[in-house]
Amino acid sequence: MTQQEIDWIKSCLPEQMIYPYFKDKYVLDLIRHSYSEKVSIAELKQSKFNRYLNKPIVKRWLSTCGSGEIDLEKQDHVWVENTRFMRLSIGEWGEDQRWKKGNYHQVSRPELNLVLQVNFDSSHDLKFYQNIGKENRFLFGNSYHPENEKLNTLGWLRLDIDLDNGEALIEEVQSDWVKDVSEYEVKLNTKPFDPNCSCLACEKPHAVRHYVEFFNQYKRIWDELILSAGLWFLVNQLGVTNVWYHSFGSSKHYKMMPHYSLPPKSIYSKLPKKFGFNKVEEVPGLFKKCNALKKLVRKGAGMHLFQLKF
Repeated sequence: MTQQEIDWIKSCLPEQMIYPYFKDKYVLDLIRHSYSEKVSIAELKQSKFNRYLNKPIVKRWLSTCGSGEIDLEKQDHVWVENTRFMRLSIGEWGEDQRWKKGNYHQVSRPELNLVLQVNFDSSHDLKFYQNIGKENRFLFGNSYHPENEKLNTLGWLRLDIDLDNGEALIEEVQSDWVKDVSEYEVKLNTKPFDPNCSCLACEKPHAVRHYVEFFNQYKRIWDELILSAGLWFLVNQLGVTNVWYHSFGSSKHYKMMPHYSLPPKSIYSKLPKKFGFNKVEEVPGLFKKCNALKKLVRKGAGMHLFQLKF
């Protein structure tokens, strides 16, 4: 994407975007994205969504709909007790250039990515500040990555978007915060503590353990939460109906990633399959019209990506 395209998208977005989420809400959102206003239960059972219908939250939702047609607008009123109201913000990543010059920014096209930052809700921040302290927020996350400077960022998606053709590519789903909390959890379970260590886990183990136990509710669903927020953003805010997602192989190939910086395979295999992406041997239209990718597209013939159409 060009800087002009990103600036234009930013100018069109509301000042504040709140995304409510609870476990498995992505299924309800996928159904909402796929149908206009109403759908029958019988139709859902004959569709690709049949495999989701036994999930507790879906069964609970359907039990309130009777046996006929479902009014999808009423889906917005489905809540559970531990709904998290995540705060979304926009950033950018990469350089606006014509040709690929190495792999530093790990982007497919040699342009900018729009970043959707998924930031924590206020209940998380309250617990974090009570146990860890606001002065220690710099110990979590990574200032060299596209995180929000003022809000605590659970994770983000990097997106390459072509609004003219209504398509987008998910370049990356990542969370430094989950990684950092996991490292503290390992430290807490390593005994005895190093007496010369001044890390948080050694200085105040009880407070850190209390926070880690609280954070596990986010850790269990962080990847589905972030991807679900990304699809909601693309469909509801930008009107994108054709979403591409890298496979592990295509991510390595098109982003020219070195071996030492490869991401977890599950993020580029299990996660898109969980959301119903189809494995295809095509490439996004935004690749086809990019002169800088012609050679990589030829060499990547037969390589698969994931695609989800609404």
